[in-house]
Amino acid sequence: MQTRIVGKFIVCVLIFWVVGCILIPIGIRKRLNRWFFEVHAPAQVGITALRRLQNFWALRSESKLKLITYCRDLARENAFLKLKILEQAEQVRHCQQILRLNELPASEKFQYLVARVCRRQVDTWAQYLVINRGADDGIRVGQGVICSQGIVGRIAEVYTNSSAVELVSNPKFRLLVHLEDEREPLLLQGTYNPPFSPKKAHLLNLKGPCTEPCKVVTTSLGQQFPANLFVGYLTKVTRKKDWMGKIQLGDYLVWLEEVSVLIPIVPAS
Repeated sequence: MQTRIVGKFIVCVLIFWVVGCILIPIGIRKRLNRWFFEVHAPAQVGITALRRLQNFWALRSESKLKLITYCRDLARENAFLKLKILEQAEQVRHCQQILRLNELPASEKFQYLVARVCRRQVDTWAQYLVINRGADDGIRVGQGVICSQGIVGRIAEVYTNSSAVELVSNPKFRLLVHLEDEREPLLLQGTYNPPFSPKKAHLLNLKGPCTEPCKVVTTSLGQQFPANLFVGYLTKVTRKKDWMGKIQLGDYLVWLEEVSVLIPIVPAS
């Protein structure tokens, strides 16, 4: 008897949900989806905080000698990174001097906002990340997202304290790129990727066969990413009606824990 009641209840809920999806206007449904996401956002951010707390207590359980070794290695790595930053700053000043001497416009500049990954949804149809930064931090839809290894994706949805990042492997993702040894812009398009498999994308507008593998990098034409950021490797070129390439994207898309959002710096008028 109870089984029949539960079955009828489930059927009624499904019928109500289908009728609601048909009758409720699209605008109201979008508001309900946004409200649902905002309600669950604190729980997703809390999971990230619990992970950090877990790592803290895991380090507290280590011996003092091991912690001293960790600190020493981190100090060496920080010193190396500071040296790299100084070298890069010197190169930037040198490039700016060359641009001023030749009266050329300077390239676009970005402010890097570091964010932690709260949730990861990487399957065949939905490929995105949820990060713990939102509208209150200056994030807007369409801004680029990168990591130390290369390009990650683009901001697709922005909420108060969190945002959804559309990965470069998402079927809806489009981006102008070019081959490392060439300057002709090509169109990168995400594709359907099976779960637990290396992420891939398609490269369109090819004029003919290319040397494989070939490194694919970003171009600054879209003004969303700096030029020459790593995207992937062109591993295969086929031809049906037009030439099309297959790009092997970076493995870091599966295990990312931190990303950087590119916020354009608007020059003062």
